[in-house]
Amino acid sequence: MRQWFGGGSPGSVSDDLRALGASDETLAKWEGAKETFALWPDAGPAFDLFTACATQWRVAGMGGVLGLDYKAVQVVAQWMEIVVDRSVFDDLRVMEAEAVRLFREGQES
Repeated sequence: MRQWFGGGSPGSVSDDLRALGASDETLAKWEGAKETFALWPDAGPAFDLFTACATQWRVAGMGGVLGLDYKAVQVVAQWMEIVVDRSVFDDLRVMEAEAVRLFREGQES
């Protein structure tokens, strides 16, 4: 994840989750996991857009991360020449929901 969000060398999945503030329980589940993963080709545009929007989160003060700023996502998509159809938007929202879950899980621990 480090390489997606600002460069740097790849670390372990556990290192990335720890950097996101994941709980000890989540870290234990991922201990020893391989760094590689499969990405279906049709999910590529949404994945590229999601990683490019790493700094485009709406945050509610002490309430934490709410979700992506969709207006900013639209601008990033235009710059990247990614057509955001229903399928891409749905895939993006799945990634967003999981990221928000991980952010919130990190706040609870």
